[in-house]
Amino acid sequence: MMKHVLGVAGYIFFLFLMSACSQEEEEINLTDFRYDIVTCRHDGVDLVFLRDDTTLLYPQSAVSSDLLPVDQRALIGYSPLGKIVDRQLSIVLQTSIKPVMTGDILSLSPGGAQELADDPLYLTSVWCSGGYVNLRYKIEYHDVSHMLTMIAVFPQNSADTLDLQLRHDTRGDAPGYYVSGYASFRLPRPLPPVVRVGINTSNLGGRRQFVFTEK
Repeated sequence: MMKHVLGVAGYIFFLFLMSACSQEEEEINLTDFRYDIVTCRHDGVDLVFLRDDTTLLYPQSAVSSDLLPVDQRALIGYSPLGKIVDRQLSIVLQTSIKPVMTGDILSLSPGGAQELADDPLYLTSVWCSGGYVNLRYKIEYHDVSHMLTMIAVFPQNSADTLDLQLRHDTRGDAPGYYVSGYASFRLPRPLPPVVRVGINTSNLGGRRQFVFTEK
């Protein structure tokens, strides 16, 4: 069974040096700065980023494709350089690239699901986009890495609804300080019209159900 280990050491920051100023860089609108969770793609030896609206982002200063694998999710801060043309946009990275925990949804029997921990999680937001269930959360970390797993328990109750459960395992970590994080879990294809995600929250009154419908 695949488990996803989270912790302070799990976030690795990759720093990039910006190229010297040029006439092209004068077109940068520094007020149009944004953060996005994106999906990594390879264009030959270069790393490019697919936004959830299907726009491909090309860093002006090339980034090696060896840095991150295809389909890895990442959080980037950037400024557009020019305008979107044919769903492609040149960008200037303004921050380091922060890998986002990326995983698959595990298919389990009811008995298998009962074996997983279900510790409460401080949930900031949850949404579906780009073919993923995405989370922003906080964990109370002391010195033991936590685990997050997204599961689908089969058989499902309805062919029109994909019922998912997020499982959080503190692995016995002692109370400490809050650490923010992101996670993305790949949705299956074809996808039913409704996705329902159950999460045991520490800040929203216990177990909550979040429902997303196909637009």
